[in-house]
Amino acid sequence: MGHLRFALVYFVALFCGSLGVLIVSQGPSVGASGAVFGLMGAAVIVARHRGLNLMESGLGLWLGINLLITFTIPNISIGAHIGGLVGGFVAALILLEGDRFRLPRYVPEIACALLGVAAIGVSIAQYG
Repeated sequence: MGHLRFALVYFVALFCGSLGVLIVSQGPSVGASGAVFGLMGAAVIVARHRGLNLMESGLGLWLGINLLITFTIPNISIGAHIGGLVGGFVAALILLEGDRFRLPRYVPEIACALLGVAAIGVSIAQYG
């Protein structure tokens, strides 16, 4: 993906994970696990884009184990993990599908950045 796109996916997932925390629990949350889940979501898109089988690569298993841990162990931020996962998934989808449709240079990156800005905007507008 490159440095810029990796950073975009990471920060979009981070902001979407933060929004997920606000939607689900509205309580304090620390760490960057939402962004890490976002990187897993992006890895799913990249793997599918390259024609790799998620279960054969092990990615499906790791994602499943991490989701199981998220939902079964107390005091783990479900909102951050799911929000980050969805954010990273969508960010990678925007970036890779933008390439497929041969959009002008940096349009996919700008669209991805706008997704992160939207997550911040919704967080501020809805939750102050």
